[in-house]
Amino acid sequence: MAIGRQTLYLALFSWMCNSTASAVILKTAEKSVWTNEFESIELTCLIESISTNNPRIEWKKIKNGVPSYVYFQNKISGDLEHRALLREPANLLILNASRSDTAQYRCEVAAIDDQKPFDEILISLAVRGTAGIVPLRYSKGNIL
Repeated sequence: MAIGRQTLYLALFSWMCNSTASAVILKTAEKSVWTNEFESIELTCLIESISTNNPRIEWKKIKNGVPSYVYFQNKISGDLEHRALLREPANLLILNASRSDTAQYRCEVAAIDDQKPFDEILISLAVRGTAGIVPLRYSKGNIL
């Protein structure tokens, strides 16, 4: 009976260790961030644990309850297409932020080889206006 119990405990312990070791786990530096308009902001999606070599990474912007893709199939899309980039491991860097970027952003990582194959984090971004400051454009010494 003691051997059977030891075997059961060993099997349970082994399963628990493998479950943790092969589970995608995400963390973020901050769940609520802000920036000023026209500045850059990095949304952190840190992959703390993963076994899959090439996980699927997606970012979605959720505004008024409606999700839209920001990073999908390895490319930036939507209204951030020319103003953002993905940085290792899965951080989203938004350049030249605008007030319309204010929203919830969800980082999703799918790792098909892991026992827990999916995790996500939600980050709230607020972009504050710069009251009265408008970037000027110059052309041959003239203000446009």
